[in-house]
This record gives sequence, C-alpha cells and structure tokens, in this order.
Amino acid sequence: MAALLTAPFDVAKTWSQVGVAQLGDSRQTHEVIRKIFQQEGLEGLFRGVTARVLKAAPACAIMISSYELGKQYLNSLPAAA
Repeated sequence: MAALLTAPFDVAKTWSQVGVAQLGDSRQTHEVIRKIFQQEGLEGLFRGVTARVLKAAPACAIMISSYELGKQYLNSLPAAA
C-alpha cells in the first residue's frame, strides 16, 4: 500500500534526478508532479508502480523473516550473569 501511495513522489524524484528536459527550472516536488500530470496524465504519475509493488513485497518478507530469526536466536542464548 505504501509503494502505491508514494509512487507519484518516486516518479517525481526520478524525473528530477534524470533532469528531464521538459522540467525547465522546476525542481520543487509539487511543480514536478504538476508537470508530469500535465504531460502524461495520471498514468504518468503511476508509471512503474507494478514493479515497485512487486519489489516491496519480497523485501518486506525478507526483513520481517530476518528480524524474527534474529529474535529467536538471541532469545535462545544463555542469559549473561
């Protein structure tokens, strides 16, 4: 859900980093988002969202699994005196 909600901001960041020629002097996030919407519509603001969502799910699963395994391991160690 977070990847979906933040997609327009990620697209705007990418446009700013790449220096897309249509941006002109605009570097503020709200200006970049407005230009993307004017040029490409709502679809442009969510470009690449499928890849972002597909990347986020396994990343979260790995992070949560690592945390739980680490917690189990640390709880199995003998208490320090």
